[in-house]
Amino acid sequence: MPHAIVKDRQNLLDVALIGHGDAGSVFAMAMLNGISITDDIPSGTFVELSDISNASIVNGLIARGARPATAIQFNEFALLGNAAVYSVRPNFTDADKVFVADKQNLLDVQVLTTGDLSGLFTMALLNGIGITDDISSGQKLTKAVAFDADVVNVLNERKARPATAIEPGIEVLEGIDYWAIDVDFVVQ
Repeated sequence: MPHAIVKDRQNLLDVALIGHGDAGSVFAMAMLNGISITDDIPSGTFVELSDISNASIVNGLIARGARPATAIQFNEFALLGNAAVYSVRPNFTDADKVFVADKQNLLDVQVLTTGDLSGLFTMALLNGIGITDDISSGQKLTKAVAFDADVVNVLNERKARPATAIEPGIEVLEGIDYWAIDVDFVVQ
């Protein structure tokens, strides 16, 4: 199976772009490797790849010697200042904002406002939050640019509001019917 070697300051999204030509393949790649898309991956780690989604992008990156490396530590965000955010979309208005509904996470808001997940990291950066950070009902977020207007239109027509955030304090079911071998149930 093809693989990639993670370089310094690369995250799984960078590897997905280089290896597949499509950042959207990051979720499939995470499952294939048994890791989370937000895991810190040490430099030198071998990551398995699946089929190339967009060979022209992969070949273009290789031809240019491009090596995306966007992994950044939380304490380094201050070094970016506002340059990265404002270079994306300079003048935000209320039309660029969206209010978070009850039980929504950033993924829900991203799909609802843009129609896909490809701008998830942009939306997180625009709002100064991580993709897995908790967001509050009623919180005002800056939207990323819509990529798939058809999906946005269908969600709006159906008045669909994705809300998949997990609430803290949800009772964890216990007992042999709920245990998984080598997770909560150890065979000796």
